[in-house]
Amino acid sequence: MEKSIQDLLNKYREGTITETEKDELYSRISDFRGHSTESWSYDELSKDMETMSPTSLHKRKPFYKQVWIRYAASIVLVAAAYMVYQYVPIKPESIATLPIESEVDKAAGVFKAYIKGENEQNYTALDSSSMKISGLLTEQEEYSGESWQLLHTPKGTEFKVELEDGSVLWLSPESSLRFPNRFTATKREVYVEGEVLFQVAHQHNKPFYVHTDQQHIEVKGTLFNVKSDNQQTITTLIDGAVWASNKHGAGTIVLKPGQSIAAQGDNQRFVTVSIPEILAWRDGFFYFEDKPLEEVLQKIAQWYNVKIDRGNVDTSVKLNGRISKKKSLMDLARVFTLSTGIQFRLVNNTLLLKKG
Repeated sequence: MEKSIQDLLNKYREGTITETEKDELYSRISDFRGHSTESWSYDELSKDMETMSPTSLHKRKPFYKQVWIRYAASIVLVAAAYMVYQYVPIKPESIATLPIESEVDKAAGVFKAYIKGENEQNYTALDSSSMKISGLLTEQEEYSGESWQLLHTPKGTEFKVELEDGSVLWLSPESSLRFPNRFTATKREVYVEGEVLFQVAHQHNKPFYVHTDQQHIEVKGTLFNVKSDNQQTITTLIDGAVWASNKHGAGTIVLKPGQSIAAQGDNQRFVTVSIPEILAWRDGFFYFEDKPLEEVLQKIAQWYNVKIDRGNVDTSVKLNGRISKKKSLMDLARVFTLSTGIQFRLVNNTLLLKKG
């Protein structure tokens, strides 16, 4: 049975769409308003987007219009991503029609993390995108040294590490992981700053502990995400079970899959977090689900290591979509221009925004 485009868009945004359904979605988008994908010019898209602009926090619309705009914005962003990235080559003449001025471009984030022994002064650069500890099969040669290591990812870097127990961790940009070369006989223990996704190997008699400034987490074997900064720690459980307590080790709460808990000082509270967004960054994608442009810009600044000059642009506009993080900054900006009409220019490592 043919699915509605709304159903397909929902599955696309949730990251659950199959390849067959994705082909159907692209085909339906190609037929949208009688255009084939190759024949869509920017002027035509601009006319379409006059009635298909993303939702705004400042303009309240009747419910049925809000629903239409939400799905229309999704159509534009998915179509733009499809057109720019997947099958249609970007020809110089077609680029020239886009309202984007670019003196330079900036490549996608690089994969170079840094590691040092706890008592060492200087970091050593790692030339691979992943590493396995203590002699396990590895893309990076086995690293050995101090009993505790500090792994750090700067802006524009993500890194995958497999610990000696088989647990796999993914570090997002500007994150740090303190871990031992080998765990003790009774427990496994690491310390985290920033954002790290954990896939912990199950060991019945050897629990896994994660520590941040605001929270302590006990794990038996599970998939979960920890996002920590100076203000709070948010733990999101995807599969399995974890026990989360505040920074004093009190007020323990058992999380169920799909739940998120935020810890700040002595307090912990349940919060809402997008699990598809977490899994998307692990898999190398930006994922937006009714995400304000302001939050998207923060992700861009972190990944491409640029500053943002918002000018007088309204950054409350919301976006929906899933786009590869391997694309250059200005390729990404072109997609946003098609979706929002906002113009982008990169000058001296600053991304300038201007109303379309």
